[in-house]
Amino acid sequence: MDPQKAIEADVAEINAGLASRRQKVAERGWSVEELDAEIAADREREAALGLSFGAPELAATEEFADA
Repeated sequence: MDPQKAIEADVAEINAGLASRRQKVAERGWSVEELDAEIAADREREAALGLSFGAPELAATEEFADA
């Protein structure tokens, strides 16, 4: 399967309540606790430096909500 389609399928399963994020993270051989801690640390550092990374759709949605 195409890696992009596999990710989209995983996201769809999570959003439909057919799988948990923890389950999908574990299927990749990662620890959800370590992944979440790394993401939180990245976001904290980005905020401290005035940086903004992430999904373009999410950023656009947040900007629209702030308007």
